[in-house]
Amino acid sequence: MRLLRCAPLLALAAAATLAQSPPSPAGETAASEATPQTRLTLTWTPEEPTVGDRVTATLIASGIPEGSSEPRFPVWQGTWGDAEVLDVHAPARVDDSWRQQVVLAFFAPGERTLPVLSIQLPAPGGTRTVALDAPVTVTVRSVLEEGDSEPAPPAPPRSIPLGARFLWLAGALGFACLVAAFAVARRTGAAPSREEARRAPPLEELLAALAATDPSTEPTRAWERATLALRRFLSRTLGFPAVESTTLQTQRVLARRLTADLSSRIVRLLRAADQIKFARATASATSAEEAVAGIAEAAREVDRHLHPPQAGGEEAA
Repeated sequence: MRLLRCAPLLALAAAATLAQSPPSPAGETAASEATPQTRLTLTWTPEEPTVGDRVTATLIASGIPEGSSEPRFPVWQGTWGDAEVLDVHAPARVDDSWRQQVVLAFFAPGERTLPVLSIQLPAPGGTRTVALDAPVTVTVRSVLEEGDSEPAPPAPPRSIPLGARFLWLAGALGFACLVAAFAVARRTGAAPSREEARRAPPLEELLAALAATDPSTEPTRAWERATLALRRFLSRTLGFPAVESTTLQTQRVLARRLTADLSSRIVRLLRAADQIKFARATASATSAEEAVAGIAEAAREVDRHLHPPQAGGEEAA
């Protein structure tokens, strides 16, 4: 009776013992056979390329289980052995395999052996390395047909005769350049043009421009017009581009050509105009009227300095 009561307890103990025992070697073999074997292969297109051809190499990793992480293909550099790497495509999954295409080129004929490639397979138990079975050997054909000799080295450069036509053309162009230079020189040193001859003298032109200004209603505009007229006057009388020159450059020219007092007065007027034009200083009607009067007086003194009255003319007067 006691034996019948203990039978369920004995059955439970036997089941627990079987569950804790390690699997049999036969079970291990069956599991390993159920896991597919990963293999790495390589194909070429074309199989026997010619020197300089674009060769497409396809690296195929087959037997990778579904749901596995993406394998890590080689990090391609500029060359792979004797082959130059031209282009690298991203790995892609095709059916039950991963593939990567690389475009190569060989620049030397003969049997070319390339280093062994490998990929990395990430797995929960650790990363596994799968490599090619053996180094890759590619037969690269020469661009020369069988029996042809090596190409001869390039011939040294030869001088090309100029010929009579080139000499005539060069002579005509040289003569045309001389004529143009002579015409420019004559025009530069010639008498004033008709337009220049019709212009009023520098002082009269300046006084007319100052008379056209209106300091009372447009003081800022009057400053700009008056100083621009002054710069044109200096350009015509002193022979330098005062309109295009800065105030500092104008000051250097005036210091060489005019008296110190007259030069400083003109420079003060130009600097005051710069403050109004560039620094946005406020211009009043009074300051504009004083500037117009000061420019007129300074211009008259410049004209007298450059064209002093002759002693004989004064006595005759």
